[in-house]
Amino acid sequence: MVVNSKSLADVVRDVGGSLITEDFNSVSEVYAVVYDDGANDYNFKKIVKPRGSRCDPHRHSGYSNEVIGSTTTRLLNVRESYAKVSKVLDRSKKDGMDFFALQDHNTIDGYLDLYKYSMQHGMDKTFLSCEYDVKVSEGKTVHVGVWGLDYPAGSGRISIKEVDLVHESLMKLRKQGIDQFRRGCDSMGLISVLNHPPWLSTPARPLTGEEFSHICDVFDYLEINGDSQKENLFTLEVALEKGKILVGGSDLHNLRKSNAFTETIYPVGSAREYLDEVRKGLVAVGSCSRMPKSIKHADALSVLRTKFNGTRSDFYDNIYRGMGGYLMHEWGLRKVGFLGAFTGLGAAGYFIYPPLLALPFVAFAWLSFAFPIRYGMAERAAVKKRTEALYGEYQDYRLRKAIGLLPEMGGDDRAKEVLRLEELIGEKKRNFDAINFKKGTRWWEVLASKLMPWGTFEPNYDFSILLHRDK
Repeated sequence: MVVNSKSLADVVRDVGGSLITEDFNSVSEVYAVVYDDGANDYNFKKIVKPRGSRCDPHRHSGYSNEVIGSTTTRLLNVRESYAKVSKVLDRSKKDGMDFFALQDHNTIDGYLDLYKYSMQHGMDKTFLSCEYDVKVSEGKTVHVGVWGLDYPAGSGRISIKEVDLVHESLMKLRKQGIDQFRRGCDSMGLISVLNHPPWLSTPARPLTGEEFSHICDVFDYLEINGDSQKENLFTLEVALEKGKILVGGSDLHNLRKSNAFTETIYPVGSAREYLDEVRKGLVAVGSCSRMPKSIKHADALSVLRTKFNGTRSDFYDNIYRGMGGYLMHEWGLRKVGFLGAFTGLGAAGYFIYPPLLALPFVAFAWLSFAFPIRYGMAERAAVKKRTEALYGEYQDYRLRKAIGLLPEMGGDDRAKEVLRLEELIGEKKRNFDAINFKKGTRWWEVLASKLMPWGTFEPNYDFSILLHRDK
């Protein structure tokens, strides 16, 4: 199965530019990479059309229960998500989705809950997906979302036992590398999506430009991620260069509003039909956010910055909800031990040394205010830095490749052409580095930095360790 955005061109010409205003609920404003015959190139197009069928295919539940993040979150045993499956799907419904999906991390343990939800809300309204850590090279992985494990191509909904067998096969294939994983998905009739392409799941061992280019070549679908910023700009540029299909997913681990979804060009009536439209490439990306009226002729940067931008407030909300879920729901021995220690300090303060009474309150304030904000600031800064570094690596690889493909020419002519290419790539890198999504430092960020001033506070997760887990 190989698709690209050329297959969208005729359909977009058919429905694009419909003279219907946004006063009608049946109207969508979505975006796609579309091939332009006249320019013989790909363009990022806004499509205003009658509403298709929507799904946010990248939402996690409490079954995404890995403990990965900072040293503090690992010490406390804070998990990726605490959201119940039914609440996640209800939230998608509230956000206007027509179909509902679950995409937990390396697990399909939530499938029974999804199936129960289907029985209550329509058996043809849900489908199961999974986000796999897939090996690139030794110690390096990427996240690949596989859609419709329960709806292989050309089939109705398969049984739970058959879904288990599909998942077991994929868990083995992910250890063999991205090429084998993609071929395995194709052989089983499954859709494989490169999730948040520039986001590095192994920051201590970053991808090379050549590795990143190859990964993007392997997959037909690249995800515009609702929690991303400059990463989405990078993804769009690669999609335009390589003629890839864009899909949207929020990547939420909580019950926040979906800010990215995938919409079919034409409306469909079932999950199977929805997935078939994705297989044909007849989809576009959308967001529940609106463009400000002041932006009348939006370019790609404005669209991604405004409609698909994971804001700092969103990111802090993610962390607050994670910490809140931990404080409310995580009752393992480790947390009981911490609570016992703080209770002991409080008792010591009451009976022995009164100033010790303040320590439990200080610890709670640190966990509920200073730590989430400092973690959010550090994560955003680290992701920006890593994205810019990978962009530079990727452009340098393209430069080396372009120089290697130069035709035979005289020494001076070749030197001039190499210099022209170097200047072109250098300008692209400078322009990308100059783009800044941040709008100044907020007062609560300053306060959190004062309360937690020590050291370089950089997230140190490593998703490659999950390759060694079978479930």
